[in-house]
Amino acid sequence: MSGGRSREDAPRLDPAEDFPRTVEGFAALFTAAGLADVSCRSVTWDHIASPDEWWSGAAAGVGMIGQIVSRQAPETIVRIKAAYDELASQYAGPDGRLVLRYHALLACGRA
Repeated sequence: MSGGRSREDAPRLDPAEDFPRTVEGFAALFTAAGLADVSCRSVTWDHIASPDEWWSGAAAGVGMIGQIVSRQAPETIVRIKAAYDELASQYAGPDGRLVLRYHALLACGRA
């Protein structure tokens, strides 16, 4: 990579501060913070965006991936965009927009 960052350069949580990315693991954080009646559930949804909308963030330097992409030589960005186009086509719905499935944990408790 010419002047960019890689995923390996990303900051990592100290193992003592990390937690299991499960319903139980996330709920345990709330309990450890002193909340009562803690509940947690998994939620799933589809994010819909055009391939150009999704690429525009990375092309503009948004987020870590955007920082990595924007620091590359122009010819490397062309190769990255071609790989993106190929990958994005695998997530295209019938109307050509990307259908990106997201999963998250939603927890709450009482103070």
